[in-house]
Amino acid sequence: ELITPYQLAEDIPISINGFSPKNYNHQHYGAVPYDKVIAKSLNVPSVNLLRQYNVDRFLLDLKSLGFTTFDNSADYYGLPLILGGGEVNLWELSQCYSYLAKILTTYTNESSRYDRSLQPFISYDNNQVTTNVKYQESPSLISASSIWHMLEAMLEVERPNADGQWEKFSSSRRIHWKTGTSYGNRDAWAVGITPQYTVAVWVGNSDGEGQKDIIGVKAAGTLLFDVYNVLQINENFEMPFDDMLLLPICKTTGHVASEHCHQVEERHVSHHVQSTKICPYHKPIVLNSYSGLLAYQDCAEHNALTDTSWFVLPPHVASYYKQYHPSYTPLPEFDNTCEDYNDRTDQMVFVYPKENSTFYLPKDMDGEKQMCVIKASHKDSKSKIYWHINGSYHKVTEDIHEVALDLTAGEYLVTIQDETGMKRSRLVEIMEGE
Repeated sequence: ELITPYQLAEDIPISINGFSPKNYNHQHYGAVPYDKVIAKSLNVPSVNLLRQYNVDRFLLDLKSLGFTTFDNSADYYGLPLILGGGEVNLWELSQCYSYLAKILTTYTNESSRYDRSLQPFISYDNNQVTTNVKYQESPSLISASSIWHMLEAMLEVERPNADGQWEKFSSSRRIHWKTGTSYGNRDAWAVGITPQYTVAVWVGNSDGEGQKDIIGVKAAGTLLFDVYNVLQINENFEMPFDDMLLLPICKTTGHVASEHCHQVEERHVSHHVQSTKICPYHKPIVLNSYSGLLAYQDCAEHNALTDTSWFVLPPHVASYYKQYHPSYTPLPEFDNTCEDYNDRTDQMVFVYPKENSTFYLPKDMDGEKQMCVIKASHKDSKSKIYWHINGSYHKVTEDIHEVALDLTAGEYLVTIQDETGMKRSRLVEIMEGE
């Protein structure tokens, strides 16, 4: 696994080679825990995660889970695959969820072992009995702890209603569920899972005609819970403790806590997580005790300084995050009394172009207009630089701070900002050459 379910995922507008995924409610939260991505149906964090995981690898996993309808290559599906860019049928979807449930229940019932013979297929024969079961210590495809975290995230699936308000199905029984709506509202589905039952519902028109009220949560989700209301649900999934680690987790960011995190809690995470990255968002800082502003360790008397830490999100993430978290406070400005001690004006600078520059962009030998290249540097080799063009976020750079922009003729305000909030701006004029 790549992540822990509690850590923050970036949720800001993105564009990848012309592909600009949108969240279901057309809002962006800046940063949101991964275990809420499923509940809120957030497409942007899902696409970003698939970029890390690899589309080819994900497509192979889907086929291993019993889906037979993916007939094309990973390049054909691309990143939209994580958002439903490939068609499946309800039977194989229910098989998949049932298979995952069986992996978890087998692990917790059979002394923390996996059934090697278990396959993602449902038998029509109620009398079929599996014999000569062979067990193994390691998972063949997906670990029990990963499935547990997935099911926990599916306990509170929510969607916005027509008025934009959040609505949620709740139940005293732990029913893990997910819905989907096809493009154009042609059909909708809902799948629910408990240790005893997997229930799958499809709603739509036989001729494929779309209707605005064919929405997963309302059309299929309502029927799903009607079915569960007549079933006797008396079992819950058990946490696979032997497949998990108890780690100190930062309550604010969900990462493994560092010494700078303010609030820490012990939480279970999968021991298969490849990276237990220490919380990158809490930064050690020094404040002037009197002004409350940022200071340097040596620019004032030590009794006038306070060593502390601060929750710092990247600027482009923070601008969205603070809309939903009013308590979020960006780093204070630097205290003026420190400027005489250590001049920071050359900490981050534009390397190219020089101030008040004009770019003439000639065409290359193929007649294509060349790109406008802008370079910056930062004295802190580990610092990131966030680039904005005319006030809109463009990208973030590390190590090599350079961007190539495809711009038409005109004036552009290029602004760079580092993780401390320091900004530099430069006005650039573009003129197209012959």
